[in-house]
Amino acid sequence: MAALAAALTTGLLLVLATAPAKADTDSADAAALVNLYTSWNSPSQLTGWSAGGGDPCGAGWQGVTCTGAGVTEM
Repeated sequence: MAALAAALTTGLLLVLATAPAKADTDSADAAALVNLYTSWNSPSQLTGWSAGGGDPCGAGWQGVTCTGAGVTEM
């Protein structure tokens, strides 16, 4: 019985670990990044960034690191 429980637990953890993450960036973080981007006159070096908004964490904006929905590094 213990082996079955361990196998089920391992299987569940594998499924959860490989499930795609939904990355909707916190709206305040996204708005702050858009304001920063536009104040810099939308530099072309920042690939993936958009003055029209978007999802910095989900779209992989260059130089932006997220944990969950929050921007944690630039």
